[in-house]
Amino acid sequence: MPRKYEGFLFYGHPDLSGVNKSERCKKIFEDFENWEAYSNANQIIELYNLNKLINLDKKPVLWTDELYALNKERSKRICGIICKFFSGLTLEQLKAVYNEIDVLYIADFWDIFCKTKIYLKYSEDEFQEFLFASKVNLGLLLKKKYLIEKFGIAVRNYIMSNPMHAETLVTEFLQKHQEDWGPLYFPKELSTENKQELIKAYIDSPDPNPNYLSLIAQEDNPNELKLDSKTKFDAYKKKKELTQAFFKERKGVVATLSVEFCPMGGEGNTIYRQEAPSNMIFQYDQDWIDQNLDYPTLLNNFYWFDFVDNRGRCNFVWRRAEASLVELLMNTKGRKEYPSDIGFRAANYLALLQMSNYYNFLRSRGIEIENIFKWFFEVYLLEEFGAEGFVYEASSPNTTTGERNKLIATQIDHVLKQFDLFCTYGIIDREYLEFTSQHTIFKDVPSMIPCKYAYSDSTFLNQEAEYLFSRASYLIYIDSTDEIVESFYDLLMVRNLNISEFNEIQRGQLDFLVDRGLIKITTEGYLRLDRNRAAILRQIYEKEYLCLSYEKTDDDPLKSMLDNNELKVESSLFSRPEQKYLNYILNKSEFSNGLDLRNKYIHSTHSLDEHAQFEDYMRFLMVMAIIIIKINEEFCLRGSNHNTCLFEAEAQ
Repeated sequence: MPRKYEGFLFYGHPDLSGVNKSERCKKIFEDFENWEAYSNANQIIELYNLNKLINLDKKPVLWTDELYALNKERSKRICGIICKFFSGLTLEQLKAVYNEIDVLYIADFWDIFCKTKIYLKYSEDEFQEFLFASKVNLGLLLKKKYLIEKFGIAVRNYIMSNPMHAETLVTEFLQKHQEDWGPLYFPKELSTENKQELIKAYIDSPDPNPNYLSLIAQEDNPNELKLDSKTKFDAYKKKKELTQAFFKERKGVVATLSVEFCPMGGEGNTIYRQEAPSNMIFQYDQDWIDQNLDYPTLLNNFYWFDFVDNRGRCNFVWRRAEASLVELLMNTKGRKEYPSDIGFRAANYLALLQMSNYYNFLRSRGIEIENIFKWFFEVYLLEEFGAEGFVYEASSPNTTTGERNKLIATQIDHVLKQFDLFCTYGIIDREYLEFTSQHTIFKDVPSMIPCKYAYSDSTFLNQEAEYLFSRASYLIYIDSTDEIVESFYDLLMVRNLNISEFNEIQRGQLDFLVDRGLIKITTEGYLRLDRNRAAILRQIYEKEYLCLSYEKTDDDPLKSMLDNNELKVESSLFSRPEQKYLNYILNKSEFSNGLDLRNKYIHSTHSLDEHAQFEDYMRFLMVMAIIIIKINEEFCLRGSNHNTCLFEAEAQ
């Protein structure tokens, strides 16, 4: 949208505003004798912004004390000029004024309209006429509670006049908001039926936004935007139709991931190669698998495939640190949606390919993966750890994929209930297990390891990690280097940085890091990083938690973090990110876009497409592999004679 007026806009901080617009502000204040003659609404609103700057009672950086005092005195005339200008407007003049206002000044117009109580001079019919004639921005209008209460019928009629206004309802009631999101106020006259009627009109409109259609289809907010199943289904179908049409007209960029098992000599090598900018191939040593077909090694291969990291953390989960800034800020996310950005989808697709190729490879050798799972629960746990009573019912080779999915869905609940009983009572009472019928809740599955996970419980700790590792950290940008780095940590690794290289705002952030003990500054002004503290912060930033069994909790800096209650310690089989991921894959208890695999197969609402069923089976196998890795880790960490969480080959 082209700008109508290039005026000063106050952003809330005198230093930034003063630096960027100092000359403009100076020029307007020097013209104070002509303020009374201003006839353009943008000039009046610019004065309003100048007044907001002065009212902060903080001198802009580039102003002298004398200039600040002079302009503060001059600004006392601004409120009167604003009131005089707007209070004298007729309805027709108000329409004309609104249409000449620059887009960046519209929010200020509504502030002035309410603060000066100009709206009191207009009737509801007149206000409605103004709304329709001016085609006002609905989102900005709905921020003004008193206007909505006074002109409820007019606002309701304006909302219903345009199907595209449905996007405002969807944004307010179905979309996930940023922390600084302010509430919108809808008129009480806008009924539940009105809202559904508007949503239906939007779905049937010529050009609905597919992102909003997704939110309508998947999100629920029955208290504010109650939609029936047919409306949600219509949104789903319309989005599917638009997506197919879009890709039919455009080729797009094709990105591929491939997984191959190739002869490599039996050393267990892995090769990653990129044949094209968007074609990545992962190759694994087929000879290694053929030479090591014992069950423990076949289970250990899931470590080889990087299903977990070196501390047993599942690598399939979404992590905020791995998401791009564009995806975090620009994507339209539902209020209860599990994040599924490009990185997350790629990681899960790679794991799906690994599992499907591994499954087919082992079947060609006469081995069923579920028989390996059965061996783990019924033989390995008993012989290696004396854990008696675990049972796993594996699918038979001739079972259809749909039936396999139904069975393994129940087995996930089954093995977790068995582990819960063993963890709580030390034995698995089969009669008690058969007596209980409650559904497994992943966050409630206990751990045999006390103080297993630690999560940041400190805004200061989070801020340290952000400054050090975030790609958006302001500390990355210094004039004296041409280094292209991902984080301030990387910059510290490649440069011997001096405090003199940083500007005033950056020094404030460095002072914070010094106070926190992360950075020390030498007498010559050089920065020195506490690498032990940085290692802890890296895990907090990148993984979102620590696995305390792998850390030295008696040593600083971790000990001081624990002693100062900056870390919240919990014990459960699954970490918080893993709990969320499992809920996303298996049900819809937490996330609106959950795959809901367990419930779909338990209640026979799954797809009848055989390829889709096979992919679902691979996902079930991925989940069971993670469960087995986590349970094996529990027994290994609990035992004093286990220094590794790998499956022991001699147990077979």
